Amino acid sequence: MQKFRSIEIDRLTEVSVLKDLETADIIALQPHTRIHFYQKGDVVMTEGDRLSPQLYTLIQGTLRLTRIGTSGKETLFRTLLPNEIFAAPALFGDAIAPATVTATIESQVLTIDRSALLQQIRQTPELAFRILEIYNQRLQQ
Repeated sequence: MQKFRSIEIDRLTEVSVLKDLETADIIALQPHTRIHFYQKGDVVMTEGDRLSPQLYTLIQGTLRLTRIGTSGKETLFRTLLPNEIFAAPALFGDAIAPATVTATIESQVLTIDRSALLQQIRQTPELAFRILEIYNQRLQQ
């Protein structure tokens, strides 16, 4: 069962994408963030779901990303570890989940609303480069 709450400022400074932001910038983002709690086996999102326009970051636990192939067989796409961002289409694309994401242990996912994040990117363009760098590294894997 999923629950959520706001995240404390000091926890936001630990998120890899946000770690170099000024305290005032973190404070500005904080009202637009949530921590979602998942138990082992909980589904965070299902392949094909319409996603809320947010940045998704795993901050605790592990998540398994799977896809259903044309044969109907489930294939492990990757395993996410803490501080990894995921579900790029929610932020930059068609807002359709590219994979099913399932908690393999108790996990916490941080979400940041897209509009607040884009406002922060306008003020701190380096933030966009950090996000792009992460996605670029993933594409090269």
